[in-house]
Amino acid sequence: IHSLPSTGAPPLAISWESLSKMGAIFSRMCMLTLPCFVQLAPLAPTSCGTARSILRKSKATRDALAGKAAVVTGVTIGGAGFHTAQALALEAGMALFLCGRSIDKVRDAARAITEDAARNNKPKPVLFQILLDLDDLNDVVRASKDITTILNRDFGGKLQILVNNAGAARTQYVLTKQGVEPNTGANYLAPFLLTRNLLPSLRAAHGATPCPPRIVNVSSLGHAAGLNYSPPALLAAPHKGGTPDIPRGVIVEDPARGDGRLTWANKGIGPILMYAISKNMQVSHCRALARRERENGVLAVSCHPGSIASNFGAALGMIARIYYGWLGVFQYTADQGGATSIHCALAPEIARP
Repeated sequence: IHSLPSTGAPPLAISWESLSKMGAIFSRMCMLTLPCFVQLAPLAPTSCGTARSILRKSKATRDALAGKAAVVTGVTIGGAGFHTAQALALEAGMALFLCGRSIDKVRDAARAITEDAARNNKPKPVLFQILLDLDDLNDVVRASKDITTILNRDFGGKLQILVNNAGAARTQYVLTKQGVEPNTGANYLAPFLLTRNLLPSLRAAHGATPCPPRIVNVSSLGHAAGLNYSPPALLAAPHKGGTPDIPRGVIVEDPARGDGRLTWANKGIGPILMYAISKNMQVSHCRALARRERENGVLAVSCHPGSIASNFGAALGMIARIYYGWLGVFQYTADQGGATSIHCALAPEIARP
């Protein structure tokens, strides 16, 4: 029996804990990838098509929602949020609060929806343009006050539907205005605050129509890749962007700065992992809302819009660009991606116990 000569290098040791973590990550990546192959994108309905189908089957829903108020965040033309707002306005006849961080893009969305209504001989939609920057909680407070003022003035203080569609995928550790890790701030903390501030108006809508008021959080199947994390670590010490999550190693002090500021432990996978964690936090919040608000008659649901062919994933770096590039043929258009939100916002079966 011959043995290979020793190189002097220590043997490679892989612990069961490391193997377990690698297996968990691999299984979650499969969970994220495989659904793309069963989406049947060429056959999937559009947002307006989904709304028409639901309202055609339920005249009570159509009559109940006409003229009622809905809020949709992230309405840039070409995104799923735009098509969600378009369907609610043109097919359900709802008054829409269009929210976005660029007033020019919000204005463009309002113009496009109005022109589409005229082109299809539909009534001119009632649209309110709201500036909303998810990176600044003060702006979220200001926007929620603006929305509430209009609701009290024109809709008896009642809000029928809130769609938290806006989100972000950040690859740079640039803190929010309040000093929070960027994915956590935009995908969890800001929607949390907006929802909390609009809850009184949602509760006020209970009983006003046969359709219960609803909160729809557009999340991601990527939340399944949000492994162990510490919310207190992500939200503590705002001036530093959190506190080091040493046991898990997601966020660490930036050795290049030396001033205690934080960064992702791994610049390649860190932003993707933090995006997944922020979506996990969003889903957890929605589940808690569903339990707590049941007695107030408010429904809260999370949804995965499907894998959508858009420039959203490009912000997550090379891995995501490869993922979206390879699987582009299987992905939904933005119009098809909004159909899931529309189903959650309108379908009567969502309200059944």
